[in-house]
Amino acid sequence: GWKVLFEYNRKDEAFSSVFSDGKYFKDTSFWQDLLFSTFAPPPCQLAAATGEVVLTEQQHSNGSGTKVTFRPALESSSPIYVKHFTAQILDADGNNLSQPLPLIADTYLPVCWKAGLPISTQLEVTQPGVVIAMEAVYLENGQEKHFRQERACAYITLAGENTPTGEATLRTPFNLDFQDTLAQKEGALSLQFKPDWEGNAVFYAGVTRKTLFHCGPPLAGETLYWKNVMVLSYDRSTRHFYLHINNGSSTIGVHANADNWDEQSFISVAASWDLTGAQPQLALYLEGQKASSEPTAWGQPISGSFPPQGLPFPFSFGATNAGYQHADGAIGAVRAWKSPAAFVSQAPPDYP
Repeated sequence: GWKVLFEYNRKDEAFSSVFSDGKYFKDTSFWQDLLFSTFAPPPCQLAAATGEVVLTEQQHSNGSGTKVTFRPALESSSPIYVKHFTAQILDADGNNLSQPLPLIADTYLPVCWKAGLPISTQLEVTQPGVVIAMEAVYLENGQEKHFRQERACAYITLAGENTPTGEATLRTPFNLDFQDTLAQKEGALSLQFKPDWEGNAVFYAGVTRKTLFHCGPPLAGETLYWKNVMVLSYDRSTRHFYLHINNGSSTIGVHANADNWDEQSFISVAASWDLTGAQPQLALYLEGQKASSEPTAWGQPISGSFPPQGLPFPFSFGATNAGYQHADGAIGAVRAWKSPAAFVSQAPPDYP
């Protein structure tokens, strides 16, 4: 079957997609060719975003509680008809803290919908953290389908257990600003991580992919994983740490075996990268020892250079932007270097 979408914009309004970075429709660099095919269209991919989430203490008629404010969005890779799209506030155990909040209903969604103004809901009691669950029921090619995405949001920055060397940690998720240090062309990052995959604070206990560090657009969920600019993650199913870097055209990565880690205690993880030469260089270190494979492009050997791009997105620890890939743990002793050479010369003594 065919799917054809014609869009227009009034005057110079910004293109509707939240991935357009504010480009205008008259900017031909964002135009796409119209393709015709006799093959069935690929399955639709959906992604939802909460926008910036603000949690504040608010007085109400029965006392005080957390007021949750966010600006939701829904994006589709192909046109669909949305029967209804709702959001609901949950606690870390999945219990409902609010009634479902209706966002849109009976709406044809060509590409993207975003709330014109932030949406707020008042909770009865104070919550140290909440989960915003967004669900959509939609029609694709006449078939009703369901979509759900969750995001964990911390009310306050929660302290975690100190590292073995006595340094403080923070419960994930949280953001740190390394704009003046980290760049995609070269750099290094080290941290210590202790999971809490069996404790009461777990947000996503059943998820195998745990994202420790993430830099990418707010709607980067698993189905749109390639849109992430830089990701450091751990996969419980393979017991490997992964570093992936995307420049908008291709993705390269390395992985490191962590079979000797018990998935309960602290582990020291570091990543370094250098994309300035004729061949990109990436490395992962576990407990101070280089443990990574040779860099590949989706499993294939890399041939040639890898032009870097900027890092215009927040530096998120615990995947505040990556939906259900939450790390569930504490991260501390975070350090960043402008180059791998600086990392090797200035890192703690346990790094060679």
